[in-house]
Amino acid sequence: MKCKYCGNLIDGNFCNNCGKQPENTVSHGKYEPPLSDTKENTAENSADTDMPSAENTENTDASFENTIYEDELQEEKTGLLKITEAFGVMFLTFVLFSFLSLCFCVKLGVSGKTASDAVKNMQSVVLADAMAGEKSFSDNIYDFIDFGNINDEEMSKSQFRDFLVNSDFLSFASQKAELYVDYIISGKGTEPTITTNEMVEFFQRNSSALQSAFDYSMKTGDYNAIRRQLDRKEAAANLLISSWSVRTGFNFAKLNYLFQYITLGVLAALTVVLFIWIAVIVDRKGIYILGFYGNIFLLSGIVVLAAGLAAVFGSAAAYVNTGKLVFYLASTMLFPFSLFACATGIFQIAAGIILKNIKRFFRVRNKRTREVQKALAAAGR
Repeated sequence: MKCKYCGNLIDGNFCNNCGKQPENTVSHGKYEPPLSDTKENTAENSADTDMPSAENTENTDASFENTIYEDELQEEKTGLLKITEAFGVMFLTFVLFSFLSLCFCVKLGVSGKTASDAVKNMQSVVLADAMAGEKSFSDNIYDFIDFGNINDEEMSKSQFRDFLVNSDFLSFASQKAELYVDYIISGKGTEPTITTNEMVEFFQRNSSALQSAFDYSMKTGDYNAIRRQLDRKEAAANLLISSWSVRTGFNFAKLNYLFQYITLGVLAALTVVLFIWIAVIVDRKGIYILGFYGNIFLLSGIVVLAAGLAAVFGSAAAYVNTGKLVFYLASTMLFPFSLFACATGIFQIAAGIILKNIKRFFRVRNKRTREVQKALAAAGR
């Protein structure tokens, strides 16, 4: 039997050539299309599957953008928690870093030698007239010794002030200041004081200044009267550092431990740990590290610089307004500390500004990069 479609001989129910079934042939099985038709249909179905409609494309893009938006919100939420924690650590680091910087400035700028030189350079007139409490410095010494009653010569406070100004009091005080400062800051030597014999020897050594001020030559009995008065007032005991600690409740003898290099080294190591901790919290992201480090250096520099300026200029201004002895001593004795503090503060402020500018540069660059990527993505759709 020949196929009416292609003329090929048919052997069975279907044509072996075209695969069609003649009209007079009844098929008792399921129709299976030719292999070529199957491939074409499969390709068409595959094409339909791989090429979504415009509506399906828009839905897919919207779903993708929503997924990205949700992921960004989740990252932002986590980032805020980390940044908040980093701010807390930053504050601790700033406090410790400022304290460490000030301690180093004290260690480098305050010593027995610098204190001694500062006292020598003081003006004896200003020192004598400076107010120590409600009375001038010279009047306090006059009343403490009860100098007006050591004899019948009626020596006045103004005459005692003239004596103090013309004596070698600054040289004597500078030697003692060196011992006190070295003991408090560096822990050198034994606890210093000014003994009664040293005080009496000061008056004996300046007998010519006494005679010039009082128009009177001091006798041995006068010096003995001064000695008895100093012993009665326990002058030497009151000038002990341990006595200051008892009266104020602050242990000055332990203060030197704070300025030892081993203590400063421990504080420095702890500060470094806090710096590293900040980097870990922000996942070592450079833009955040630069920001937090810049803030620490900037704030610490402001504090240290302010302390350096206050030590000299602030104390000097306070002395001008109040006439207090303590401000005069601070403005003269803390000058070396002020130089170190101002230099350190300026350096830290400069470092902080540089770090923050670098952060600003990277932030602007990253922002531009994201804008370019968005523009390219939008153009490629």
